[in-house]
Amino acid sequence: MQVSDIRRRLLIAAAVGAGVAIAVPIMIATFGFGPAGVAAGSAAAAWQSIVYGALFPAGSVFAILQFLGATAGAAQFGAGLGGLAAFGVIVGDSA
Repeated sequence: MQVSDIRRRLLIAAAVGAGVAIAVPIMIATFGFGPAGVAAGSAAAAWQSIVYGALFPAGSVFAILQFLGATAGAAQFGAGLGGLAAFGVIVGDSA
């Protein structure tokens, strides 16, 4: 393996990891999960009213997304997924 191949893999992994780390919190907020709760008129509000109503079960995907949107968890979750994506690029490219 040459240095140029290693450099290329690392650049791709960094780009993918950074892209995922940036995109995940933005998508969670865009969907309607925010620090003040579910945004009125958002896709999250429609999902809550159609599927759950006022009460939604703890541990559900909706509850997890609300937790991530209401805390700094969305950024941390995005960073974790970005790291996993970068690792996947490196491992997948070397196979």
